[in-house]
Amino acid sequence: MNDISSDDIFLLKQRLAEQEALIHALQEKLSNREREIDHLQAQLDKLRRMNFGSRSEKVSRRIAQMEADLNRLQKESNTLTGRVYDPAVQRPLRQTRTRKPFPESLPRDEKRLLPAAPCCPNCGGSRSYLGEDTAEQLELMRSAFRVIRTVREKHACTQCDAIVQAPAPSRPIERGIAGPGLLARVLTSKYAEHTPLYRQSEIYGRQGVELSRSLLSGWVDACCRLLSPLEEALHGYVMTDGKLHADDTPVQVLLPGNKKTKTGRLWAYVRDDRNADGSVGTKNLLGITTSVHCMADVEDYVVKIIERDLLPKYLSIDGVVDLNHLYSCGVAINVPAAVVPIRTIHNIALNPNFGGEVMVVGMQCGGSDAFSGVTTNPAVGYDSDLLVRCGATVMFSEVTEVRDAIHLLTPRAINEEVGRRLLEEMA
Repeated sequence: MNDISSDDIFLLKQRLAEQEALIHALQEKLSNREREIDHLQAQLDKLRRMNFGSRSEKVSRRIAQMEADLNRLQKESNTLTGRVYDPAVQRPLRQTRTRKPFPESLPRDEKRLLPAAPCCPNCGGSRSYLGEDTAEQLELMRSAFRVIRTVREKHACTQCDAIVQAPAPSRPIERGIAGPGLLARVLTSKYAEHTPLYRQSEIYGRQGVELSRSLLSGWVDACCRLLSPLEEALHGYVMTDGKLHADDTPVQVLLPGNKKTKTGRLWAYVRDDRNADGSVGTKNLLGITTSVHCMADVEDYVVKIIERDLLPKYLSIDGVVDLNHLYSCGVAINVPAAVVPIRTIHNIALNPNFGGEVMVVGMQCGGSDAFSGVTTNPAVGYDSDLLVRCGATVMFSEVTEVRDAIHLLTPRAINEEVGRRLLEEMA
């Protein structure tokens, strides 16, 4: 290995690139041949069906010609792939080449296959790692029952003969044999997959576990009682809306042991959360905007941090949106009436995707314009007091200027402890 020069390495890399290009070209050629084979096979099947109905010499000649073309293409394809062509063996079905990758959340069992010979089969030399070919296969492991055996040891005191034992763990159904996972499986099969209880009983019986239909029915009834608090909360949520839709669906019910059916009724209630104009909020978004454009880069950076660190912790929030504008730092100079910030906040409040329940305002203690500085515009301080009383939060974005407005900030602290620590920091 030490005698290999740089020229030899370059030559090997060049040959490797040529081999990869050749492999890619052959694979493309093979794919085209296979597509043509499938097309001819489909046409051949169609002609055979036509010939089966009413024989025609013209159709028979076309069938013979297409069979010859098909055999020729299959032989060429087998030559490229090294397969042995056998007319008696049907070609295996191929999957589509645009298959989506398997989800990353699925567990994977890796089976690594090594060459059988410990050395090179051609010259007997030592081997070095060159690369690997990987292929994934989707497998389904059958659902298996598991018996969880709980053993509670009893201990007796050697002094007073008192007996001590750990309390029994709680069960979804008192004195029941079904665990929460099995109950969830029964409910999902019955209501989500529309598998009746008698059929579930047969499925479980094939796995060696005898669960009668009456037993499964009792479990479903017990689960309904366990889920009654959730049903009451859902009922209150649906019925308290201003707009409610109801539907009456009659169904024929056959009781066990009776030959006649009775009419049952299913009542469905739907809450309508749409606005008067028909719009409806489909997402819960967090909007961030600034009064000046010079903070746009900082805003973009904050959005990236929120998406990376905070959104995975708060599943109720679908995303964060940064709303920038093109006006410079001097909002008072460019737009005296602050039209852009007002219009932005107004549109956010009207958008159904923004909840509008939480508002955080960032301001400067002594900014370069008359709209963000507490020390230069007392109206900002007054407005911040109104926002805080309504439930909003005010944050100061430039802490270096807190010293200039310490007498205005400490009375507005969230509590005395925050005000005291603020004075200590500025001392």
